[in-house]
Amino acid sequence: SLELTEKLPEDKLKEMENTLLPVNNLYNDYAAELNLFGMCLRIMLSCKYDQAATIEKLWKSIICQEILPCATGSEATYNFLQNLLKDSLIDERIVFLSEGDTGSLPLFENGEWLERLRGRMEALGKDFIGKGADYVCPVDFLVSILEGLRHAFQQGSESSPWPLDILVRINAPYPDLLDAYGSIFEREQVSLMGGGDAHRRYLSLKSVVELLEKWISMSFCGDNQSNRAYRELSNSVVSSSLLNEIGAFESSLDSLGEGRDEIQTRLDSVKERIKR
Repeated sequence: SLELTEKLPEDKLKEMENTLLPVNNLYNDYAAELNLFGMCLRIMLSCKYDQAATIEKLWKSIICQEILPCATGSEATYNFLQNLLKDSLIDERIVFLSEGDTGSLPLFENGEWLERLRGRMEALGKDFIGKGADYVCPVDFLVSILEGLRHAFQQGSESSPWPLDILVRINAPYPDLLDAYGSIFEREQVSLMGGGDAHRRYLSLKSVVELLEKWISMSFCGDNQSNRAYRELSNSVVSSSLLNEIGAFESSLDSLGEGRDEIQTRLDSVKERIKR
């Protein structure tokens, strides 16, 4: 790998070129030591090593590499990023700016990290999804982390569904995405019972609707036989699982409050398009 050889000291490069290294050495002494976390995931894929805690830590490290170091003026964002960093394998700085302080680090709220992250996630994800070992690219985990970043970035305001766009581009299965976004909504439901943020509950259900609309839209693009979204939609409709899940989301609307009519209208449109 060019990524690996460019960062290796000369002695280790020679050792790797002239020696058949055990995979443990390649992982621990080369890829991990040089913070080549994408290479670590590729090694785990080649060895069929399914260890969720390690895989999640590697993905958090990859995400942190594209975002950090940075500064933020939001305490909530600072805490979110600190938790992300704490569970990663890198050592970087996050600075909480006091009022009026501009600091010298890139400001998280400027979003300069987003295109870097998008490119890195798409390049890696396409290498893993559909290769017979999707555990290396855990959809539910990535949805949770990326949507957490989206919320931290938008700070309660409207924003484009960029996490969904990334996951669709790496060919994450739509039923898996629906399960993941549904789980986020369920967590927000439970959180609300304990005094959680009602607006976050609305945003989480809005994300579910954005996913359904994207799925329907992509299902009717191009040839049905080669269209993955269409095949997954057809299977979900035939089994009645999709309409049942939509019905479950609708049953929660009475207690939604904010945006209830908007969500109902959009869900009605989704159901109408499915039935055509």
